[in-house]
Amino acid sequence: MGKKGKLDYKWVIAAACFVLCVVGLGLCSGNAGLFVVATTEALGISRSAYAVSSSLRYVSTAVMNMFFGMLALKFGTRKLIGAGMLALVLSCVANALATNVIGLYIGGVLLGVGLTFAGTTIIGYVIRQWFAEHQGVVLGVVLSANALGAAVSAPWFSSVIYGGEVFGYRKVYWVVAGILLVSGIVLVLLFRDVPKEDKKRPVAGKQLEKTRAWKGNAYADRAVKPYFYIICACLILTGMVLASSAGVSAAHMKDQGVDPTYVALVTSVYSLMLAASKFLIGAVSDKKGLRFAVLTCNGAALIMVVLLCVVSGSAMGKVIAMTYAVFAGLALPLQTVLLPLMAGDMFRNEDYSKVLGIFTAANSIGFLLGNTLANFCFDLFGTYRHILITDGILMVAISAGFVFAYQKLTASRKKTKA
Repeated sequence: MGKKGKLDYKWVIAAACFVLCVVGLGLCSGNAGLFVVATTEALGISRSAYAVSSSLRYVSTAVMNMFFGMLALKFGTRKLIGAGMLALVLSCVANALATNVIGLYIGGVLLGVGLTFAGTTIIGYVIRQWFAEHQGVVLGVVLSANALGAAVSAPWFSSVIYGGEVFGYRKVYWVVAGILLVSGIVLVLLFRDVPKEDKKRPVAGKQLEKTRAWKGNAYADRAVKPYFYIICACLILTGMVLASSAGVSAAHMKDQGVDPTYVALVTSVYSLMLAASKFLIGAVSDKKGLRFAVLTCNGAALIMVVLLCVVSGSAMGKVIAMTYAVFAGLALPLQTVLLPLMAGDMFRNEDYSKVLGIFTAANSIGFLLGNTLANFCFDLFGTYRHILITDGILMVAISAGFVFAYQKLTASRKKTKA
């Protein structure tokens, strides 16, 4: 509560961010894998051709995130969120009207723009502006809405997409577009660019600096740049692994004989686990430190990849599929909660928006590569298993690279008086 018993507006902002995650990331991104088989079969296109749409999404996300810091300072978060929601609406409309790959590609570009300004990057930025303490927990709770939105919508999505109509997936896009339009108008009215009542909030980073024992690394410091680049490389490879494993899991399970209805159930369980793990990983980061949280997610990602390699339509295969849902949920905070926390933990507050944009762009490039490689391998070999084996090897290398670079970066921290 704020002064004189009034509700502190930061909680309204947190609630608005939660809703933004539900309708943006949850509906537009959380169940994207359910559309692959239906769309490619309905339009008579290959999965690699369809994958270009996702690739264009990650290209536009990467490009926009590179300029995120500058755009946030110039236009403010409220206008950017409004633009992001509009882009998401247009993306759904483009996909619903698409009769060939061109329409899908336009939808992919718009989706990337929309999720930049109505997704993880801007939410991490907003939470850091409004909350000086316990950012990991708050961010974890807010971003868990992504998984909740996906979990709730997955059964209906699946029933309509695979309900017998060839173009049933188009109905889903139209309904989502309507939800986005209405919620977008409400969210723009709720968001504020700058806290009005409490000028001591961490908007400019001053309060945050007082609550931490170090100033952080300067982005322009040449001494830390080599390790910064290693972290970026790790984020690219992490995105590649997640895209080429979790990103194709629904299609892979269906290919291996798992019933589509059961795949939808697995997707829902995964989404619920992801919601819980975002809160858990945020709390773990606050309590045990960033390195412990990242390595926990990396270990879960490795197990997730192994389980996908052996999943099947048998009774035991279904157990494996459900176990996959648990570990996948624990692994995916690598692309959401941990990116803003990495940027804030490693670098100075004045560099936060720039570093967050770069980290998110690096992760998006990884998703671009992973999505493209996974579907190319499927068209080449008729299965995703080859890329999954590669993912397992990469995850071990990623963990080693992150530990090395993070130790070097943290060793350069300059201690200051609280």
